[in-house]
Amino acid sequence: MKKYNFLNKSLCYIFFLVFFGLLYFVYEEPKESVFLVLSSITATLIIRNRDRLLSNKKFITILIYIILSYIISIAFIFSRGYKMELYLNGLEQKNKGKAVMLVYEGEAEKYNLKKSIANIKEDRNLKDIILSPFILWSKKRYYNELGKSDYKENTLKVKNQLQDLLSDEFKVYLSYIYDTTYVEEALIQIVNDGYRDVIICPVILSDGQNLSILKSRIEKMKLFKLNITVKYTESLWDSETIENSYEELISQHIDDDNPGNTGIVLVGEGQRGYRKNKYLKGLKEDSMFRNRIKTKLAESYHLNENKIKTGWFNYIEPNYMDSINTILEYNLGKVLIIYTKPSVTNIENIIITQKIRSRPDIPEGVKVLIIDGFLKDSKFINELKNRIEFTNFQKWE
Repeated sequence: MKKYNFLNKSLCYIFFLVFFGLLYFVYEEPKESVFLVLSSITATLIIRNRDRLLSNKKFITILIYIILSYIISIAFIFSRGYKMELYLNGLEQKNKGKAVMLVYEGEAEKYNLKKSIANIKEDRNLKDIILSPFILWSKKRYYNELGKSDYKENTLKVKNQLQDLLSDEFKVYLSYIYDTTYVEEALIQIVNDGYRDVIICPVILSDGQNLSILKSRIEKMKLFKLNITVKYTESLWDSETIENSYEELISQHIDDDNPGNTGIVLVGEGQRGYRKNKYLKGLKEDSMFRNRIKTKLAESYHLNENKIKTGWFNYIEPNYMDSINTILEYNLGKVLIIYTKPSVTNIENIIITQKIRSRPDIPEGVKVLIIDGFLKDSKFINELKNRIEFTNFQKWE
């Protein structure tokens, strides 16, 4: 009976080690330090009694207990997620104008556990749910280096400038797929303000998974039951104006006297699911967009096209790091890296920066510069305006 009791007590130690350890991964200070201390104490108790624990030869039982502890811990973590409160109160009032919902991917100013959990839950990807503590740990580390994201501030500037350009017929609302104000919350606000015609303007380059997720979440709201009509502007991949915006961003860092000394890597988004047939269109659109930029740069600045490479940020080969490897084979003085995603986040730029810093094999004397691909210039905002007005001219059903 003593052995059985001891084994139960030891299994409790294992549970608390897993539980406190995972909470240490996902929480920030001061809770992070508290859970680190608690998990360290529990680990010490297990180590002190390891001989007696292992002598019972209950390896399968221990493994099962670790798995169960992990599952329980994940369930607890996900119970802490952000919950949207969607209340309708403005159905009686009607506004004859048009609401424009500007949609960005979204990024919190600082690490936010509740919203990060809600985003993982919303994506419904089993692998991400299982690995969520480690995904949250990575995000927390990136924020530790970043400090504070100015993403919301930048998107608000775009929204305000867009509002100034549009006529009084339109009112612009700002929303995010992965941050507050979430698209669902913004739509409820639009309905409560009395608007019945809504133009959704996603700042999304291609018809990939991100656009599919956005449309799916909006469709689930069944706005037609409230007599709300929704129209979408087209994705941005075919815009020559946006190509020119990226050309201008890059050209500022090309030496006029010696353009051949510069190499360029154009990074594409590489959304999850691009390999699936239903998202192949998005993959092709993203590739064509960057290839057009590549051609423009080569022609306008007399660059060798071999010194302009394309790569993917994630999920698709070649990865941008492989493209950097290839371009470093040339005798260059400068390498420019830009994520050609109009809504690129600060964290994504930090990820690229960290990966570049971790490379010990960059030749001495080669300057690597990461250009922020977030677009907020007047040409880009005028392009959004034109697309909104064009969508509005189309028949409202």
